[in-house]
Amino acid sequence: MEINTKEMARMTWQEIEQCIKEGYGVILPIGSTEQHGPALPISTDAICATEVSLDAADNTKMLVAPTIPYGYRSRPLSGGGATFPGTTNLSGHTLICVIEDILEEFARMGFKKVAVLSMHMENQNFIYEGSYLVSRRHPDLKIMVMESAFGEVPEEIMQTLFPDGFPGWAREHAACMEVSIMLYRHQDLVHFDRAVNDNSEEYPFYDVLPPDPRFFTESGTLWHPREATVEKGKLIWDEIIKQASAAINKEFPE
Repeated sequence: MEINTKEMARMTWQEIEQCIKEGYGVILPIGSTEQHGPALPISTDAICATEVSLDAADNTKMLVAPTIPYGYRSRPLSGGGATFPGTTNLSGHTLICVIEDILEEFARMGFKKVAVLSMHMENQNFIYEGSYLVSRRHPDLKIMVMESAFGEVPEEIMQTLFPDGFPGWAREHAACMEVSIMLYRHQDLVHFDRAVNDNSEEYPFYDVLPPDPRFFTESGTLWHPREATVEKGKLIWDEIIKQASAAINKEFPE
């Protein structure tokens, strides 16, 4: 049987069964449904998680499961918080249970290799916990937890992306990198004419509850999306796919 896609949602059960017998693993992409400022759709993290996984699958012996489009609670200092319409949060407990249930199903199907890949910063720890609980019950199932799809970015790329200085990945929410990636991958979804450089009144090393308006912006953008370009998007995208593919191939060699 010829397999024409690695996207499980487009495959029949017979095709998936054949791939499992041939030793394929599976990537589980996880995003969020979260405001991304005036320029980007609320599905940005889910789109990026899906497409990083699909591009990485082209270079690895992995299928790509349907994306989990919801993620852990948006926080003011890294996502603008829950004050914006459209942002739809999961509790940490719910996300852990969703990950746990899905990975249990992968184990039942016979997969032996799973990569859990997140493109939403706040999902960290919760996806690890769900993965850990399943691993404890299925020690023959190797689970790779990718709380970020990439690690350290080469200095020359960082200089191109942020010639005036890097504000940190948390503050980059809905800013230069994400807008650049979406300009490169989905220009039709970007309202660049609406993009505004923004900055919160304060950006401390701690958070407070209830959320303090000093810590988030009116636009939902946390830094400078006006610096985004298609060229920057391609540059960082190629680096992300290179790193994600290399990491998966290292942990799951054919």
